[in-house]
Amino acid sequence: MIVNAKEYIHNVAKYQDIAMREPVIITRYGRPQTVLLPASYFTAAMKSRLAGELPGDKVLDELASLGAEQH
Repeated sequence: MIVNAKEYIHNVAKYQDIAMREPVIITRYGRPQTVLLPASYFTAAMKSRLAGELPGDKVLDELASLGAEQH
């Protein structure tokens, strides 16, 4: 899901709930700025990165494709 920063600020709890099901990309001036996702996913991704593994996860691929749609 993609949402602009103003909408996110006005509905933080709503987007936190959505982020538990799918990544929420928050845009600023129409460009991806941050991504909201479950803490457990972030922790797992960081552990993989620290272990030297490349994350080949479909969620990361999806985020990349959503970000590319913004340009």
